[in-house]
Order: sequence, then C-alpha cells, then structure tokens
Amino acid sequence: MSRMVSHPLFRATLIILAATIGYYGISAMISDVANMRASVAAKTSAVAQAQPDGLAARSGYDRDTDRAVADALEMLRWPANGSLQREDADRVGDALRQALARAPHDALLWLGLAALETDRVPNSSAGAEPLKMAYFTAPNDARLMAMRLEITTRISRPIDLQLKQLAEGMFG
Repeated sequence: MSRMVSHPLFRATLIILAATIGYYGISAMISDVANMRASVAAKTSAVAQAQPDGLAARSGYDRDTDRAVADALEMLRWPANGSLQREDADRVGDALRQALARAPHDALLWLGLAALETDRVPNSSAGAEPLKMAYFTAPNDARLMAMRLEITTRISRPIDLQLKQLAEGMFG
C-alpha cells in the first residue's frame, strides 16, 4: 500500500481556486436574482398600470369600447327594459362585438354583451350564450361574480342546464 502525500502548496492552490470559483458563482447568482427581481417588478408595474381600478377602465381598449362596456354594464343598475335607446343599444352591441373579435378571452366584454342582450330581449335567452362565455373565460374572477349572477337572474326563460351549473358552481 502506498500512501500519497500532498504538498502544502498544492493544497493551498486548490483552496484558493475553489474559493475563487465559488465567489464568482455566488456573485453571478446574486446578479441574476437581482435582475430577475427588477424584471418582475417592471412587469408587475406595467400590468398594474394597464388594468386600473374599475372594471370598464381598460387601457387595452379604445374609447368607444370603454364607453360600450360601461353602457352595457350600467344596465345592471337599472330595471330591465328601455335603459338604452335602440340606436344606442345597436352602437353598444357593435362596439362589443368588434372588441370581442380582438379579445375573445375578455370576460368583461362577454358580460357586457350578455347584459345588453338580456336587456334588449328580456323574454328570451339571448344573453345566455355570452353569459356562459363570461363564466368560461374568467371562472374565478371575484369582481365579475355579482354581475354574472345579476344577469343570470334577469334571464326570464328557463336557463339551460350548463348555465345553471355554472351559476351554482360559484357556491358549491
């Protein structure tokens, strides 16, 4: 059996080399974490500015779409029938449909269309399909829950099983 004897200078060199590699590795990791935090902070700030308080105020929409969403949702505050004149309802409907063509993932637009259709034709289930889309596109958005239930209760015809399950699913 032979025994290896290491030279003290060789040991010291390896320790210094390990310390140097460790130092550069740790400093690179700290730099990456700092850059990642700055990036996340910038993105969070951008999202917060893009979605200010208030459901109808969305910077991604143009002014006409903002107004259409606000008009459609305003109908939830007043009794059904006659809250918008026919030409205004047509303008709001057109603006909402155009916006939905660009942003079909936006539950607020679907909710506005459901409110409009329910107000426009109160004795039908015309608002049921856009209302389902409002449930599907943002099922857990607490800001929309009360408005979805309000529209659901305004549908005078018996609602279909799927919409009933979506509405009950909020409480189940």
